[in-house]
Amino acid sequence: MIFLTGDIHQNPHQASMDQPYTEMTEMECGLEYAKIAAEFGVKVTLFITGKAVIREYKILKKILVLGNTECGGHTFDARETKKWVYFFSRRFFGFSMGPRVFQSVDIDKTIKAFKEKLDIDICSWRSHAYRYDRNTTDLLKSKGIRYISSDVEPEMFYPVKEDNVYKVFINVLPDHDHMIHGYYTEKVLRNQILSFNRFSNRHVYSPSEWLDVVKEQIQSIVDNKCIAVILAHPICQKIADDFNTFRKLCSFLTGFKTLHISETSEAIK
Repeated sequence: MIFLTGDIHQNPHQASMDQPYTEMTEMECGLEYAKIAAEFGVKVTLFITGKAVIREYKILKKILVLGNTECGGHTFDARETKKWVYFFSRRFFGFSMGPRVFQSVDIDKTIKAFKEKLDIDICSWRSHAYRYDRNTTDLLKSKGIRYISSDVEPEMFYPVKEDNVYKVFINVLPDHDHMIHGYYTEKVLRNQILSFNRFSNRHVYSPSEWLDVVKEQIQSIVDNKCIAVILAHPICQKIADDFNTFRKLCSFLTGFKTLHISETSEAIK
């Protein structure tokens, strides 16, 4: 079984190095991404910031009408504002997402954005930049989140259930961190991934090379009766080659069963 996931941030996003390389917003990229996946009958889970929902909910409605996409939270603004709070909290107290009450408000605002703009009660979550701390899971659980996909772990081939919350591990090579696109040249990626890369290889790939590696990883995971979790960002796929690689990925995925993150309990029965 396969989970195909992507992340969408608000536009403009101060920390984004991708946005200057396309006139489309990340949400607009998400619409094209979802349409392509729908053509191939592939299910998608998009993790979206609350601020993106508020700013572009009309486009998000078009995504949801396609019927193949579900949404999860991706923090409210991807840590764009009040950066000093995150810095001091992490530096002196070890909390990557700020003080507990600060993080609680961020989650509440994200959940509220989906509810007020789309009447959706989200149940899945991915923290921006994979960052979370010892308060995160407990806070998310208390607010109705049951599926969390915030870890890149290439050796974790099954979701893990802990105290009624499922942790769904990204175990296929993520595009943003390893695939050349826009600002992220081979040099830039090598400098970045060496510091936090969780995969045993330290390679940087062209889009076609990335696709070859991803297909091989997916096939191996499925052949071993495990679950593959893909992270392919809409804006990265747009910038790389105008979704040509993504279209080929979706074509490949037609040979497998794809599920939404909210269907995790079904996948591991």
